[in-house]
Amino acid sequence: MARPQKIGLDYFPLDVYVDQDDKIVLVEAQHGVVGFGVIIKILMKIYSEGYYYNWNEKEQILFSKRVNVDINTLNNIINDCVKWEMFDSNLFNKYKILTSNGIQIRYFEAASRRQIVEVIKEYLLVKNGALKSFTNLVIVNINKDNDNINTEEVVVNDNISTQRKEENRIEENSIDKYLNILQRIKGFPYDDKIDTEYYLTLEERYPTLDLVKAIQNFSDFKLGKEYKTNANHRLQISNWFKNDVEIYKKNLKPLPKIQDDNYFSRRM
Repeated sequence: MARPQKIGLDYFPLDVYVDQDDKIVLVEAQHGVVGFGVIIKILMKIYSEGYYYNWNEKEQILFSKRVNVDINTLNNIINDCVKWEMFDSNLFNKYKILTSNGIQIRYFEAASRRQIVEVIKEYLLVKNGALKSFTNLVIVNINKDNDNINTEEVVVNDNISTQRKEENRIEENSIDKYLNILQRIKGFPYDDKIDTEYYLTLEERYPTLDLVKAIQNFSDFKLGKEYKTNANHRLQISNWFKNDVEIYKKNLKPLPKIQDDNYFSRRM
């Protein structure tokens, strides 16, 4: 069964001099530290969703509640962000979304290791020259249909090569194998959605690691053992994988499978 492609990011770059950007200075001058805080929070939300964020009534109410800022104040801040070109005004007025050319480029760069990144043509701000460097983009129209897109207007990578399709098939099988092994670990609180998303996170975090082999080794170690009720199960897996990567980087042989309770603690 095909697994869903991850869309949002777990991390995004934030310049240490971001508060010196003229656009942010203007908003902060008008709205103080609350305005600055809203900007950072909205960027976090955008990147967690992908490369844009819907700004309809429902999202406004929910976001206002989450950041504990009055909805009228919040909308004044966002409107000024649009005014000072922090977000694209055309897309904001036409589609009620928050995005910009810079946001999209940073997102595409961060997601460059993914097999496929689906992009809505009507929302796309990145120009053809820069777009050519992102070879994993599949550009569709607003109805998520890529059959009628004019390839002369925008770079479209919807004709995925046979090799890319084969890579996708292998990757789907890898996810299935990983999740099947995970489900067999006694005491692990398996959740299909959570662990599928976590697999994609681990894939980005440890791109050189064979996750199927790594989780099998972890499963072998946990054989006959049970998790403590307060254990952070997925953090243990991540730390195990991190140690495997460090061993690989140092060109050392893998640690022997010593079946004792102190072995895992040494790897943590």
